[in-house]
Amino acid sequence: SAIAEIDALAAWNDPARQLARLQVIEQAVARQAAGSSVFFLTAALPTTSPEVPVLPDYNQLKDKITVTVAGNEVRPEVLHLTNHTKNFEEYRVSLFAAAPANGEHPLGGTGNLSGTAVWGLKSADGSVFPAEQIKILRGVQVKDSEGAQRGLCYDPLVELPGGIISVPAGGTGLLWLNFDSTNVKPGIYKGILRVVPLSQNLTTVNASKLQYDGRWRDFPVSVEVLDFKLPETPSIPLGVFSTPFNENMFKEMIKLGVRDLHLEPWQFVISFNEDGSIKNFNDERAGKNLRKILEWADKYKVRSECRIMLCYSFYPHFRDRWVAGKFKINSPEWRKAWQESLLAVDNFFRSHKLDNDHYAIELWDEPPPAQFEELLLAASAAKEFAPSIKMMVTFDARRLPVEKLAQLRNKVDIWNFWGKSYFTADGYRELVEKLRQDGSEIAYYTCSTALRLNLNDYYRMHGHWSYAQKLGMSSIYQFIDAPHNYSGIANWRKVSAGGMAYLAGEKVVSSIRLECFRLGHTDIKYFKLLENLLRANPGHPAAAAAKEFLQREPLANALRFQFDINRPEESRRKCIEFIKQIKENK
Repeated sequence: SAIAEIDALAAWNDPARQLARLQVIEQAVARQAAGSSVFFLTAALPTTSPEVPVLPDYNQLKDKITVTVAGNEVRPEVLHLTNHTKNFEEYRVSLFAAAPANGEHPLGGTGNLSGTAVWGLKSADGSVFPAEQIKILRGVQVKDSEGAQRGLCYDPLVELPGGIISVPAGGTGLLWLNFDSTNVKPGIYKGILRVVPLSQNLTTVNASKLQYDGRWRDFPVSVEVLDFKLPETPSIPLGVFSTPFNENMFKEMIKLGVRDLHLEPWQFVISFNEDGSIKNFNDERAGKNLRKILEWADKYKVRSECRIMLCYSFYPHFRDRWVAGKFKINSPEWRKAWQESLLAVDNFFRSHKLDNDHYAIELWDEPPPAQFEELLLAASAAKEFAPSIKMMVTFDARRLPVEKLAQLRNKVDIWNFWGKSYFTADGYRELVEKLRQDGSEIAYYTCSTALRLNLNDYYRMHGHWSYAQKLGMSSIYQFIDAPHNYSGIANWRKVSAGGMAYLAGEKVVSSIRLECFRLGHTDIKYFKLLENLLRANPGHPAAAAAKEFLQREPLANALRFQFDINRPEESRRKCIEFIKQIKENK
């Protein structure tokens, strides 16, 4: 009947409907082929579409799980758990290293339960990949828009309470395993992923040996921890346009690679005398928040790597809130007020022992093209009044003419460009190279707020593009959607407007999008390690091929093959081979 249905599709004349129906037929055939199996476990890549209903790839049926991870990274393994029954089902998912004899008594025991199994994984020499460094998460379904035609997709990733995941009849749940190899010895670690459907027959046959009969399955797991570590610091410092509300958020941002940390200009209150001099400068709120951020930076030993970015839009804030029409633009009073504001803020940061390499001001966030002359005036005056302060302008998709942008040369220190077009379009590409030659810092950001964006192109390739362009900073809007709601309630009741993380009380909840973003910026740590090895071993026989790989692969991945979800995995494998060759002097 399936063949007859497929033949009938030819008359439909609608490729989209044909594809959708083929997928339904494929699932039906797979269920029939499953026989007595009540569930299937299939593999998926992290950047596989998270749309619901999930269509598992039955060509990727799992009978074992293998993972390769460097000595200090978080490596995901993604699995689709498909319920092939007509009933709602709950599954117990656990991961442990089996004991030689009976294998079901973690941490040893008494009497007949004398196995040496442990939660987590174990190597042949007895080393352990600790269970607490293996997170078993599940995808949570959320809406992808607020409209009437909204869809559903998996996005938040939460830990399984009691190791339990629920899957509706005929549906597919998403399991996300994160292997964190920090401080784990190199080697091959083995164990078992056990999936138990709780409503099925699971009859005890021999209680003394803890042997079971039933419709549960064990999947062998093998994790190879490579004998090298990736660079500890991010290959390119990240900015996520978010202020850390609490220590958990700060810690997660730092782990991600964030080194540009935000402080907002509205945390200052400034008033002026009639001549433009400062009447009152209140930095109490800003100082309290900055000290908190710096304390966390000291605690996690990243203070020297971090930069405080005063944003958004320092100049428009000065103009619209502090001055509020009191002075005519470019009048002596306006110039004095602008000068004293800059110097007061500079003194504020210096009083907290931050020099101009560790703080910067976003002069204007996405300036409207119609206000270019005012942007040029504000930037020119800022460079005249406070030349040591580093100024950033964030340029959005409304590209100003190249000749206008060129007028800002030597007046803007950090050029933060939206998307890829500034780096590829004629005229703009040449301007970017001139700015590099001037010594300006070149940065890049993306800022879409749609939840349904392609995971490979938008999130994973963010890192590959950043590496290919040799950026000073790389940003994405944004880490979290809760600027005025520290409890995290707002970002659960509405669709994410760019935020990659969620808050549950004080705890940060990750997402598929955030993990794909992390994965791409971990990919480039492999590229950076290879780059460092080539610098130290320029005469190695593999050097020429490895250099050509680094010049070609990241750019091609991000620009030409950005929708090929297999390509970054293949790039990573090639990079690992080059690293091994050079490290082992082969």
